[in-house]
Amino acid sequence: MTRRRRRPQRDEQTPVGLSGWLYTDLLLGLMVVFLATVSVMNLSSDEDEEDSTGGPGTTTTTTTTTPTAEDLADRFAEAEAEVAELSALVETLNSQRDVAQAKNAELNIEIGEADSEKLGLQETVLRLGAYLAESRAAPRGVEKGFYCIRLDVGLSPDWVQVKQDLQTVLDEKEISSRQAGIVLTSAVAPTPDGSGARRFNREVIVNSEFPIFTDVAFLADWNGTEGPGKPNASIRLRVFLMADADHEPLDQTNQPSC
Repeated sequence: MTRRRRRPQRDEQTPVGLSGWLYTDLLLGLMVVFLATVSVMNLSSDEDEEDSTGGPGTTTTTTTTTPTAEDLADRFAEAEAEVAELSALVETLNSQRDVAQAKNAELNIEIGEADSEKLGLQETVLRLGAYLAESRAAPRGVEKGFYCIRLDVGLSPDWVQVKQDLQTVLDEKEISSRQAGIVLTSAVAPTPDGSGARRFNREVIVNSEFPIFTDVAFLADWNGTEGPGKPNASIRLRVFLMADADHEPLDQTNQPSC
């Protein structure tokens, strides 16, 4: 049997062989690093594109922070402070409302009193208006002056003619429509008995058909004896008119003789 001779392995462990394997290993390592780098760069580029375009691949991450006990205590204290401020504001508003209601009640009382005073003043004005109208319509008293009228009636007078003469004089003096308050009648006679004046009043003044002598006060007197301007049996009338608002009243200077 023939033995084969084994070749020596000194050539495998020679520096040249080792350097070849080392170079091969380095090349493979660099290739692996290159491939890994390229893959990572491609993945980052894809993510940037998806983020910029807002595509369906966009992912939003929400971070939830759980408050601590100290945070809750601070918030509770702030809420209590706000509640206290609101309570104080409510009390202030209620106080202002009570003051306003009290003031409103006082104003209502004053308004009621003013209304009462207004009604009282209105009643006073109405009374004064009625009094003024009445004072204008009714006589305000007898005038201080008078009109003097003398009529020569004679010893046997014609009373119809005497009334006509009296009406003529009243019309001339423009007092026939006025109201007389007092009439002083006096007659000229030899003796101071006043009978002629009383008869004149009875025939002419009493139940007179002259409006001026309605509700008049009269007095009969003696006018002395016959003399200049005083025929015997003549009658002198002093007529005091009632004052009214439509005529200027006669005063003390209007006291003529006749």
